[in-house]
Amino acid sequence: MSFETNALILLPESLTTIDVSDNDLVFTPYLLQSSCMINVRKMFGALQHSPHYPSRYIVEDTDDESKGCEERSFTRCPYMKEAFLMELASNKWPCNYIQPNMRNISLETNLPKHLEFVDFHESNFIYNEQINYKITPNTNAIKHIDISNNVFNIFTGHYGPFPNIEVINVSRCYIMQIGENSLNYPSLKILRLDNNYLGDQLADSVRSNIFECLTSLKTLNLSANGITILHRSTFAPLTNLTDLDLSNNNIGNLDIMLPSLTNLLRIDLHVNSLHALARNIRTGLDLNAKKLNSTFEIDLRNNSLDYSCENQDFLNWLYEHKSNMKTFELYVFRLSDGTIMDATWFQKEFSNLEGYCRSYTLLIVLCCIGISSALATVVGGVIYRHRWKLRYLLFMSRKRFFGYRRLQDYALIENYRFDAFISYAEDNFRFILDEVIPRLEVENVSLCLHQRDSLPGNAISDNIIHAIQSSRKTIVILSESFLRSKWCMYEFNMARMESIYSREDQVCLVIFMLEPVPHNKMPLEMLRWIQENSYIEYTHEPDGNRMFWENIVLAVK
Repeated sequence: MSFETNALILLPESLTTIDVSDNDLVFTPYLLQSSCMINVRKMFGALQHSPHYPSRYIVEDTDDESKGCEERSFTRCPYMKEAFLMELASNKWPCNYIQPNMRNISLETNLPKHLEFVDFHESNFIYNEQINYKITPNTNAIKHIDISNNVFNIFTGHYGPFPNIEVINVSRCYIMQIGENSLNYPSLKILRLDNNYLGDQLADSVRSNIFECLTSLKTLNLSANGITILHRSTFAPLTNLTDLDLSNNNIGNLDIMLPSLTNLLRIDLHVNSLHALARNIRTGLDLNAKKLNSTFEIDLRNNSLDYSCENQDFLNWLYEHKSNMKTFELYVFRLSDGTIMDATWFQKEFSNLEGYCRSYTLLIVLCCIGISSALATVVGGVIYRHRWKLRYLLFMSRKRFFGYRRLQDYALIENYRFDAFISYAEDNFRFILDEVIPRLEVENVSLCLHQRDSLPGNAISDNIIHAIQSSRKTIVILSESFLRSKWCMYEFNMARMESIYSREDQVCLVIFMLEPVPHNKMPLEMLRWIQENSYIEYTHEPDGNRMFWENIVLAVK
């Protein structure tokens, strides 16, 4: 079926509805003259069978077309005269007149300026919509478009603008991909995308932002799209959304409630794979209902809702809000052994759930706390008892497996470059300068002092270990200041570990007690060492002082 070119110019201006449904319309130039129906508000063209792709029309040079033009040139009927049709078209702006026998006709055309309703569902359109097509006039009045039950596998182009559009139905169109800006219709209120194949795109966090421009949308239907995952940001721009249909998908975990969805009151989730409903969705629906002074509704039929202690929080909420559940009597619940129970059983047994779960929960929590505390105490005690041994072994392992950068010009450690490494507190430095160094070095005892012999740039701990291993003995100048210094205690414990684990039977640690130190101020490791090994006490009495330095030299050499 086709209309003759320029025939639409003759349609009366009183025409408001045109219905050409259930025909075999083909694409010819008459479609580019739809603006000639200046007062048409509704256009029905569903159930077409053989439309052609409208990329560009080339008029067929047939005898019938030529004959028709010749007949119009000789007819006495004024409505068949070309001049009359041209004048009539000029008075119906933006109606356009098409010259006969034109072979190349531009697709640019105007829609009827009052057209509001367009229905071309199930019209056998089979296209990949990948171009941007500008609709004129820009201020068109179209509010409702139904092109459902056609085939648009890829819908990445954009058709518009439609500044007054409110309803778009593209359901059952086999759509697998929608462009980021294809739905740029800020005034749209109802969008039907059900029974398509958008599941893969909506599962992709990069490609799922197809609703960015739908700030006025109230109803969104995405049922039967093979959806398994939905990202929270997908629906973030839909601040006015009230109804969301996600039924007949395969969603196992739903987390879509955002602070921006403050008007959402109805969610259809029947026929999915949900075991529970996320806490933030439950909380969001409650808050929305209170703010809007309304009630929310949710449909969870034909899901595998778990009836278990782990799901107790959701089950409590479900029982409390069962009046908000659509057809709650049809809900089913799955027990831990796989048994399926109905809503009647749930309402009878729910009162026993809290008591059944409380004892197990409390027992598990107490056992976990007790076991964790015991393990933490035992492990902490073992680590604390052997902390210096562990630190020493850690250093030796690092040295063995990763090597150690020797200080420049040092001889091999086994040859002991120094006779003694002096470990002292900073408060005792004057004693070291005035007494220790002069007294020992005059006896040809080579001393290692960290302030004098450590290589700048190395870690302090590395310098300490290297000094201990490079010296035949480590002399600890014990005082209360020594006990307060963490590095002094580190030097003592590393020398103790060296003596125990690396020097075999040779004791390399010598305690030089500079002043009386109460035993209750000593750490356990030092007190045990003093009790098991001899030490030298410093005295100011002349004979005792002379014997003290002789013993020091003897102990070192």
